[in-house]
Amino acid sequence: MANDYRTFALQLDDFARRVGLSGTTVAKRVAFDVFARIVRKTPVDKGRAKGSWTISVNNADRTVQPDGQASYPVPQVGALNVQPGDSIWISNNLPYIVKLEEGHSQQAPAGMVAVSLAEVDTAMSRLEREGLKDAGL
Repeated sequence: MANDYRTFALQLDDFARRVGLSGTTVAKRVAFDVFARIVRKTPVDKGRAKGSWTISVNNADRTVQPDGQASYPVPQVGALNVQPGDSIWISNNLPYIVKLEEGHSQQAPAGMVAVSLAEVDTAMSRLEREGLKDAGL
């Protein structure tokens, strides 16, 4: 898709226009797809990294899962009130999350975020080619 926020936002808007959906609908569905993929790919030792992923609107959620708790995030698409012009943040504020993304775990040697974004880019291209069959949008 893109390496920067503005390009990515423009690509989402263009995709939404081509498929006849609102930009906020597409943005929410793509954000939740990326979020779910990242969480699934996050390596687990004690579960703190996986449990510290958050998704929020306009500001990063700085919540960090307490040590010793392994509760995995399962937000619902409808839980976010996204308006045109809003940004959706997927974040993890653990100090070692960048090291995990850089492949410092044998469970996720290619990281989580970059791989998930590439998968979603491929999926969106396929959906557009196939006319959004079973897209869930």
